[in-house]
Amino acid sequence: MVKILIAVSGIGLGHVARARVLAKALASMGANVELLGPPPIGSYLRSYSMEPHPVSDMLEPYSPIVDRFYSSTRSGRIGLKMELEEAKVARKNAEIIEGHIKLDSYDVVVSDESWELMYMGLDRVSSPKVLVTDFISYPYRRGLIAAIAFNRFMSSRLSQFDILAFTGFPQKICAARWPPLVGRRLSEAIYRVEVIGLIPPALEDEILTPKQALDELGLDEPPILALPGGTKAGHDIIHRAAASLARDGFKVVTTLPDPPSGAYRVPGEKQYRIPLMMRGFSSAVTLGGLSSLASVASLGIPALAIPLPGHFEQEENVILASRHYRWIRAIPASKAVYASSLLKDVKKPSGGDSSIFTSPYKLARLILHLARGY
Repeated sequence: MVKILIAVSGIGLGHVARARVLAKALASMGANVELLGPPPIGSYLRSYSMEPHPVSDMLEPYSPIVDRFYSSTRSGRIGLKMELEEAKVARKNAEIIEGHIKLDSYDVVVSDESWELMYMGLDRVSSPKVLVTDFISYPYRRGLIAAIAFNRFMSSRLSQFDILAFTGFPQKICAARWPPLVGRRLSEAIYRVEVIGLIPPALEDEILTPKQALDELGLDEPPILALPGGTKAGHDIIHRAAASLARDGFKVVTTLPDPPSGAYRVPGEKQYRIPLMMRGFSSAVTLGGLSSLASVASLGIPALAIPLPGHFEQEENVILASRHYRWIRAIPASKAVYASSLLKDVKKPSGGDSSIFTSPYKLARLILHLARGY
C-alpha cells in the first residue's frame, strides 16, 4: 500500500480543510495517508474522526502571531516583521519534525504550504515531493522588502519539489511576474505548475442534504451563514455583517465566539463541520479564503465575499470568484455593515460549479502516479 504524508500549513483552516479532502480522495484509491501540522489542525481532524500524526500536537501554532498582528493593525497585510516571526516558529517546528519523523519512509511527501517542510531543506529527502499551493510569489507592489525576502526564499525552495500543484484560480499563475532580482528559478517555476483548480472543503458525497443539515443545526428553516476565517483576523468584519443581517430579521448562523444579538452560534467543534452543512444555508457572508469560496461556488450558494483589508491573496480571490460566479459578490470590509441590503441583490443560480468536486481526485491521481513511478 502506498504510504503518503501530507504536511499542512497551520495558518488558518483552509489548508487542513483541503488536505483532509485530498487525504480522503487518496484513501478511496487505496493509499495510506497521514496528516501532519500544528494546532488547531489536530482539533479540526478529530472533529471528522481522523487522528493527526502524533507529532502534530508537539508543534507550535501560528495563529497567535496572525491574531496579534491583525489586532494591532486591523490589516491582513503580510509584512516583513510578521514573516520573520512565522519563520522562527517554522524553524522550531521543523527541528521537531526532523527529530521524530523519517520522511524517507514515505512513498510521497506532500506539502500543503507547510513552512516546516520548506525550512527543512527537502533536497536531503529521497522520496518524491509535491507542493500544493494557491500562490507562488508575493507581489512587489504590496511591500518591496517583504516581497524580496519571501520570493528569494521561494526561489531557493521550489526546485526541491517534483510537482507544483496549483489549487488557486489559474489566472493568478498566468498573471505572475517575477523580476530578475529574485533569481531565474522562480520565473521558470511557472512552466512546471500543474493546474488543479479549487479544492472544496468537503467531498460531494459527504455533504448533508438540506434537511439533514438543518437537523444538525437544530433549525427549521435555512439561515444565512456568517463565516469568519480560521484565525481571529476579520472577526470584526464578519461581526458587523452578521449584526446587519440579524437587525433586519434574518436568521443568522455563525462560528464567531461572540456573535451579535440575534445570531445563533454553532457550538464547539461542530464549527469545523460547517462544510458538511452548507446545503442547509440559504446564503452566506464570508471572508476571502479559497476554501470558503470553493464551498459556495461548488454548491451555488449566494454569497458576499469580503477580503481582509491589505491581504493580497484574499483581495485577488474575491475579485476572481465574483468574475467567475455571478452568485458571489465581492465587497470591501467598509460595506460589511450593509450586508443585509447587498445580499438581497445576489441571485441564487440553478446549480453550482460541480466540476470543483473533481479537483481532489485529479490531484490524488497525480500524487499516486508519482508514487508508483509512472
